[in-house]
Amino acid sequence: MNPSQRWGSCGVCLGLRISEALGLRWRDIDWLQSRVTIRRGVVMQREGECKTSESAKKLIFAPELINRLKAWKQATQFGNASDWIFASPVQLGRLPYSYTGTRQELVQAARAAGIGHVGRNSFRHT
Repeated sequence: MNPSQRWGSCGVCLGLRISEALGLRWRDIDWLQSRVTIRRGVVMQREGECKTSESAKKLIFAPELINRLKAWKQATQFGNASDWIFASPVQLGRLPYSYTGTRQELVQAARAAGIGHVGRNSFRHT
């Protein structure tokens, strides 16, 4: 599964901005309650606050998504609580995947799937 498929699952299921999905760390997940707390966003490899105060919230995972994240946590080499969920292997896990690179992958995947234009907030409004 490529990076855009991994964070895309979170984006679609939770209605996250790309920056919010990239800003997730493993410690943001409450595995027992199947919840995630959105605390930050990452744009241009800079960690910051969420775009709006309404974006910083707790969301409940669908069982299928929590199972995918559990599988990803077991497969990734960056599975510590402080690690980015979508840690970049190129950056040795110090940073998540890049916003622009992830967005480009999303555009390419949408084109390949024949679904047309996908904007940066498409998952938010799905």
